[in-house]
Amino acid sequence: MALYSIALDERIAAAAVTMDSLSYRQEVKSGLENIYADVPRILTWGDTPQVAALAAPRPLAIFNAGVPSSRKEKSVSYFSPLPGFTAPTARVSEHELRDGYDWTKRFYGVMGAEANFETGLGDMPLNEGIVRWFTANF
Repeated sequence: MALYSIALDERIAAAAVTMDSLSYRQEVKSGLENIYADVPRILTWGDTPQVAALAAPRPLAIFNAGVPSSRKEKSVSYFSPLPGFTAPTARVSEHELRDGYDWTKRFYGVMGAEANFETGLGDMPLNEGIVRWFTANF
């Protein structure tokens, strides 16, 4: 929701998010097709890296991303994610997160705002990363 909000509303000055999954495409490949993909046919025009790029040149951080897991160990096709699914506990690596949003980083570069987009936390805990990021951007 926050990613779409900053992408579509220029009144939002900046955003820092954690993602349930790396991308809609990752959800499709993992067998969790359409679990969190609320936008019908979104992949016909883009994926989450393209949505994120719409925030440029405003500051945006994607701290981490994971893959939702079933409470009942189900492999699913399509149904409401609640209450059968939990927040992801497994996270993609920092390298995979950077690679997944390389398109976004390059788009920010074209806009002359590459420094306004970042991914990952390094070794920093999420709460420290949020404080550091907001201190640097406000």
